[in-house]
Amino acid sequence: MRTKKGILVLGVIVAMVLTVSSFALGLEKVLFVVPRPSVDVFDDVALVVASKMGYFAEEGIEVEWKGSAGGTDCTKLVATGAAQFGYPSEGVMLWSVVEGMDIMNVYQVDQINVFNFGMKPGSGIKEIKDLKGKTIALGSMAWKPICDPI
Repeated sequence: MRTKKGILVLGVIVAMVLTVSSFALGLEKVLFVVPRPSVDVFDDVALVVASKMGYFAEEGIEVEWKGSAGGTDCTKLVATGAAQFGYPSEGVMLWSVVEGMDIMNVYQVDQINVFNFGMKPGSGIKEIKDLKGKTIALGSMAWKPICDPI
């Protein structure tokens, strides 16, 4: 019980210090939305590590990280001005521009798709073309623009 209380008190102190320091440093606050409910995944490790190491603060930026329901939410939040930055996949980004959203891609961590399709052994599927006519279960409807070209 004592340890939990100590951790809570320490957490509150750290939060207060960070709030006061960012105000004292005059950092510009920005909202960065990721296409998942949380930034606690490996997909965002480069951005979170850069933030923790102070790279954004060196540029005068305090980043608030928020999760979202998916890639299309990222682009919609940026297009409406509710967030300054988002991190959608290439497919979602292109789909959003085609749909007329006033957004642009200014940086990409890598230019490859980093997802895979899983299937049972013995399915006979060896290549993307083998998926023709098959039903693909998606983790989120935000993935639809990525899979539609297949």
